[in-house]
Amino acid sequence: EGGLTMSRPNVVTIAMPNRQPRIVVDTRMFVLPRGQAPNMGVTTINLSKVDLTLLRLTERNVANFLRDYRLGEQVDRWSIDYMAETVASEVWKGSAEIPKWEANKPARTALPMPEALASAGPGLYALTMKPGDGTLRASNASAVQMILRTDLAPTVWRGSDGLVVQVRGYSDAKPRAGIRLRLIARNN
Repeated sequence: EGGLTMSRPNVVTIAMPNRQPRIVVDTRMFVLPRGQAPNMGVTTINLSKVDLTLLRLTERNVANFLRDYRLGEQVDRWSIDYMAETVASEVWKGSAEIPKWEANKPARTALPMPEALASAGPGLYALTMKPGDGTLRASNASAVQMILRTDLAPTVWRGSDGLVVQVRGYSDAKPRAGIRLRLIARNN
């Protein structure tokens, strides 16, 4: 540094520890239109397998969830654990192999969603991921992906005379007729 040179080579032995196991999902991608192949991207580091649990929030508790979180924001793991015990029902539990993982390198995998998601119908789901290969279950080695399973895309305008709602389909962008809407207040 600064143009100086060492008078003789100096070999130093160093050790780089392995990176902490980690699971990362893009929480901005939360809408899964009906009819689309249900796959979800996940990035893992130093994991060969993940355990998955799919939870469905009951309709009456979606408003409470949206009071505390916005879709697309990171959801705390402890919040999902609490919801699993109180306001959500388990739809499916399983695991997935990470086929091309290498030590200390991010592995990007497209995980196919379970058939249980397609048969469970529209709704708001939480897919929780934890290490499934015996790795220490560190708090940063887990992730939650919220999934909004629907084919309805509402647009709401607020005017001086109230709300105007237009509902289109994700699959073809055509307006939908005969849709029944229920407005649920934040306090239920």
